[in-house]
Amino acid sequence: MNSIKLSHSLSILQLPESASLADVKIAYRTLARRWHPDLNSNPNAAEKFIALDNAYKNAIELLKAIEASTVDRNRQRPKVDREPAPPPKAAKTPPPPLNEHDEQIKTQMLAYIATLTRRGIYRVAIAEIEILQATIGENLEVNRVQAELYKNYGIHLVDCNSFDDARIYFKKALAIDPCVELWGKVDRQYDRIQLKMLELS
Repeated sequence: MNSIKLSHSLSILQLPESASLADVKIAYRTLARRWHPDLNSNPNAAEKFIALDNAYKNAIELLKAIEASTVDRNRQRPKVDREPAPPPKAAKTPPPPLNEHDEQIKTQMLAYIATLTRRGIYRVAIAEIEILQATIGENLEVNRVQAELYKNYGIHLVDCNSFDDARIYFKKALAIDPCVELWGKVDRQYDRIQLKMLELS
């Protein structure tokens, strides 16, 4: 069943069944830019874009599951640290600047994402910024906003006592923007989690 679902998703992304995770990301970025409703006046653009987005998510999920299945199942998984790891010292090479068209898309989408975030509509904001990242490629400003959004959603999850999910989003934030300031904020949230777990026990 999963192989049929993967084959269908890859077909929508115009990829062969031998496609890798990297192939899926490149294809999605190209097709998302072509069919994004803000960039394409075709009346079917929105429907096509949604189908591409669903196919991308399904393909990524299934390909990652296939990769995970090749790992020795008997190997014990390490326990997740309660504290986040310190940021790496090596700095990433900055990505090339955006062209004028992509810069306009970025500005419009970030304004919309900021509105969603202020209203506490985190899941939609996260979906939108992930689409933006896939559409325009690597961008330092988008990275910072995405990391901050993950961090804020993590704080919201801590407030809701969803500690495991909160840890996931804190780690996502640090993976994107492992700066000392963000690491300090996340570290304080880990302290909050520990205190709240003690209160609830």
